[in-house]
Amino acid sequence: MRYDAVLSEADAAGVLDEVLVATAHDTIAGRGVCQQGAGHYQFAAELDVSGERWRMVTSDNANYSYENGVVSFPVDPPRAAEFGVGMPLPVQLLHPVRLLLWGRGRESFRPMLVQRIGSFSTLITFEHRDDPAFRGTLVLDRRVGVIRKRLLLGDAIVYTDVSVDEPLTGLQDVEFEPITEWVPPEF
Repeated sequence: MRYDAVLSEADAAGVLDEVLVATAHDTIAGRGVCQQGAGHYQFAAELDVSGERWRMVTSDNANYSYENGVVSFPVDPPRAAEFGVGMPLPVQLLHPVRLLLWGRGRESFRPMLVQRIGSFSTLITFEHRDDPAFRGTLVLDRRVGVIRKRLLLGDAIVYTDVSVDEPLTGLQDVEFEPITEWVPPEF
Protein backbone atom coordinates (compact mmCIF):
# COMPACT_ATOMS: atom_id res chain seq x y z
CA MET A 1 0.00 0.00 0.00
CA ARG A 2 1.10 3.53 -0.63
CA TYR A 3 1.20 5.37 2.71
CA ASP A 4 0.88 9.03 3.70
CA ALA A 5 -0.11 10.40 0.30
CA VAL A 6 -3.46 11.16 -1.30
CA LEU A 7 -4.24 8.19 -3.54
CA SER A 8 -5.09 8.47 -7.20
CA GLU A 9 -7.96 6.36 -8.57
CA ALA A 10 -5.38 3.85 -9.84
CA ASP A 11 -3.65 3.61 -6.43
CA ALA A 12 -7.00 3.32 -4.64
CA ALA A 13 -7.99 0.32 -6.75
CA GLY A 14 -5.19 -1.79 -5.21
CA VAL A 15 -5.98 -1.05 -1.56
CA LEU A 16 -8.69 -3.73 -1.30
CA ASP A 17 -6.35 -6.39 -2.73
CA GLU A 18 -3.76 -5.62 -0.06
CA VAL A 19 -6.39 -5.53 2.70
CA LEU A 20 -7.68 -8.95 1.58
CA VAL A 21 -4.16 -10.42 1.77
CA ALA A 22 -3.75 -9.00 5.29
CA THR A 23 -7.16 -10.29 6.46
CA ALA A 24 -7.14 -13.79 4.92
CA HIS A 25 -8.33 -16.17 7.66
CA ASP A 26 -10.43 -19.31 7.67
CA THR A 27 -12.32 -18.36 10.85
CA ILE A 28 -12.72 -15.13 12.78
CA ALA A 29 -14.62 -14.48 16.00
CA GLY A 30 -15.05 -11.24 17.86
CA ARG A 31 -17.01 -9.04 20.20
CA GLY A 32 -17.63 -5.37 20.03
CA VAL A 33 -19.99 -2.44 20.15
CA CYS A 34 -21.96 -0.61 17.47
CA GLN A 35 -23.16 2.96 17.97
CA GLN A 36 -25.77 4.29 15.57
CA GLY A 37 -27.08 7.77 16.32
CA ALA A 38 -27.96 8.02 20.00
CA GLY A 39 -28.29 4.25 20.47
CA HIS A 40 -25.82 1.45 20.77
CA TYR A 41 -25.69 -2.32 21.12
CA GLN A 42 -23.03 -4.92 21.78
CA PHE A 43 -22.49 -7.87 19.50
CA ALA A 44 -20.66 -11.15 19.17
CA ALA A 45 -19.89 -12.40 15.67
CA GLU A 46 -18.32 -15.46 14.05
CA LEU A 47 -17.33 -16.01 10.44
CA ASP A 48 -16.23 -19.23 8.75
CA VAL A 49 -15.05 -18.14 5.32
CA SER A 50 -14.26 -21.56 3.85
CA GLY A 51 -17.48 -23.05 5.30
CA GLU A 52 -19.46 -20.05 4.04
CA ARG A 53 -21.31 -19.42 7.29
CA TRP A 54 -21.58 -16.59 9.76
CA ARG A 55 -23.53 -15.73 12.89
CA MET A 56 -24.07 -12.58 14.95
CA VAL A 57 -25.99 -12.05 18.19
CA THR A 58 -26.61 -8.69 19.83
CA SER A 59 -27.25 -7.37 23.32
CA ASP A 60 -30.79 -6.45 22.24
CA ASN A 61 -31.51 -10.15 21.54
CA ALA A 62 -31.24 -10.06 17.77
CA ASN A 63 -29.86 -13.13 16.00
CA TYR A 64 -28.51 -13.05 12.45
CA SER A 65 -27.03 -15.99 10.59
CA TYR A 66 -26.11 -17.53 7.28
CA GLU A 67 -25.62 -21.26 6.83
CA ASN A 68 -26.31 -23.81 4.09
CA GLY A 69 -27.39 -21.10 1.65
CA VAL A 70 -29.98 -19.58 3.99
CA VAL A 71 -29.79 -16.13 5.58
CA SER A 72 -31.80 -15.38 8.74
CA PHE A 73 -32.60 -11.96 10.21
CA PRO A 74 -34.75 -10.97 13.18
CA VAL A 75 -38.47 -10.78 12.31
CA ASP A 76 -38.08 -11.81 8.64
CA PRO A 77 -38.45 -15.45 7.65
CA PRO A 78 -35.24 -17.25 6.57
CA ARG A 79 -34.57 -17.06 2.83
CA ALA A 80 -32.16 -18.51 0.28
CA ALA A 81 -29.24 -16.21 -0.56
CA GLU A 82 -25.67 -16.25 -1.76
CA PHE A 83 -22.87 -16.09 0.81
CA GLY A 84 -22.30 -12.50 1.89
CA VAL A 85 -25.75 -11.21 0.95
CA GLY A 86 -27.41 -9.63 3.98
CA MET A 87 -24.26 -9.68 6.08
CA PRO A 88 -24.62 -7.13 8.95
CA LEU A 89 -21.96 -4.39 9.00
CA PRO A 90 -20.06 -5.82 12.00
CA VAL A 91 -19.68 -9.13 10.14
CA GLN A 92 -18.67 -7.29 6.95
CA LEU A 93 -15.68 -5.88 8.85
CA LEU A 94 -14.50 -9.48 9.28
CA HIS A 95 -15.02 -10.08 5.53
CA PRO A 96 -13.95 -6.73 3.99
CA VAL A 97 -14.66 -7.68 0.38
CA ARG A 98 -18.36 -7.15 1.31
CA LEU A 99 -17.84 -3.52 2.38
CA LEU A 100 -19.08 -1.02 -0.19
CA LEU A 101 -16.16 1.37 0.28
CA TRP A 102 -13.52 0.27 -2.20
CA GLY A 103 -14.52 2.33 -5.26
CA ARG A 104 -15.65 -0.68 -7.29
CA GLY A 105 -18.24 -0.07 -9.97
CA ARG A 106 -20.99 2.17 -8.62
CA GLU A 107 -19.73 2.31 -5.00
CA SER A 108 -19.89 5.89 -3.75
CA PHE A 109 -16.75 5.76 -1.60
CA ARG A 110 -13.13 5.00 -2.43
CA PRO A 111 -9.89 4.83 -0.42
CA MET A 112 -8.07 8.16 -0.55
CA LEU A 113 -5.39 7.91 2.18
CA VAL A 114 -3.60 5.08 4.00
CA GLN A 115 -1.56 5.79 7.14
CA ARG A 116 0.22 3.78 9.82
CA ILE A 117 -1.01 4.79 13.27
CA GLY A 118 0.29 3.59 16.61
CA SER A 119 2.49 0.52 16.60
CA PHE A 120 0.25 -2.02 14.83
CA SER A 121 -2.62 -0.27 13.05
CA THR A 122 -3.33 1.03 9.57
CA LEU A 123 -5.87 3.83 9.13
CA ILE A 124 -7.67 3.87 5.77
CA THR A 125 -9.60 7.04 4.96
CA PHE A 126 -12.39 6.91 2.39
CA GLU A 127 -13.98 9.82 0.56
CA HIS A 128 -17.25 10.11 -1.29
CA ARG A 129 -16.75 10.38 -5.03
CA ASP A 130 -19.18 13.33 -5.37
CA ASP A 131 -18.27 15.13 -2.10
CA PRO A 132 -14.61 14.90 -1.03
CA ALA A 133 -15.48 16.46 2.35
CA PHE A 134 -17.66 13.41 3.15
CA ARG A 135 -15.26 10.88 4.67
CA GLY A 136 -15.11 7.73 6.74
CA THR A 137 -12.36 5.52 8.16
CA LEU A 138 -11.44 1.91 8.84
CA VAL A 139 -8.69 0.74 11.20
CA LEU A 140 -6.87 -2.47 10.27
CA ASP A 141 -5.12 -4.26 13.15
CA ARG A 142 -1.99 -5.64 11.47
CA ARG A 143 -1.18 -7.93 14.44
CA VAL A 144 -4.19 -10.17 13.81
CA GLY A 145 -5.25 -9.11 10.32
CA VAL A 146 -8.73 -7.85 11.20
CA ILE A 147 -10.51 -4.56 10.62
CA ARG A 148 -11.37 -3.52 14.16
CA LYS A 149 -12.99 -0.13 13.68
CA ARG A 150 -15.30 1.64 11.21
CA LEU A 151 -16.42 5.25 11.49
CA LEU A 152 -18.85 6.60 8.90
CA LEU A 153 -21.86 8.95 8.99
CA GLY A 154 -21.40 9.44 12.73
CA ASP A 155 -21.84 5.71 13.34
CA ALA A 156 -19.10 3.61 14.90
CA ILE A 157 -18.39 -0.11 15.00
CA VAL A 158 -15.52 -1.22 17.25
CA TYR A 159 -14.25 -4.76 17.80
CA THR A 160 -12.91 -4.93 21.35
CA ASP A 161 -11.87 -8.58 21.15
CA VAL A 162 -10.99 -10.80 18.18
CA SER A 163 -9.51 -14.22 17.54
CA VAL A 164 -8.58 -15.80 14.23
CA ASP A 165 -8.25 -19.34 12.93
CA GLU A 166 -9.62 -20.95 16.09
CA PRO A 167 -12.66 -23.24 16.44
CA LEU A 168 -15.96 -21.35 16.48
CA THR A 169 -18.44 -21.72 19.35
CA GLY A 170 -21.75 -21.16 17.55
CA LEU A 171 -22.47 -18.21 19.88
CA GLN A 172 -24.74 -20.13 22.20
CA ASP A 173 -25.72 -18.41 25.49
CA VAL A 174 -23.72 -15.22 24.83
CA GLU A 175 -23.77 -12.78 27.73
CA PHE A 176 -22.88 -9.10 27.52
CA GLU A 177 -21.50 -6.95 30.33
CA PRO A 178 -23.01 -3.47 30.54
CA ILE A 179 -20.98 -0.72 28.90
CA THR A 180 -20.18 1.78 31.63
CA GLU A 181 -17.73 4.05 29.84
CA TRP A 182 -16.28 5.01 26.48
CA VAL A 183 -14.41 2.21 24.68
CA PRO A 184 -10.81 3.49 24.49
CA PRO A 185 -8.95 3.11 21.20
CA GLU A 186 -6.12 0.61 20.87
CA PHE A 187 -3.69 1.28 18.05
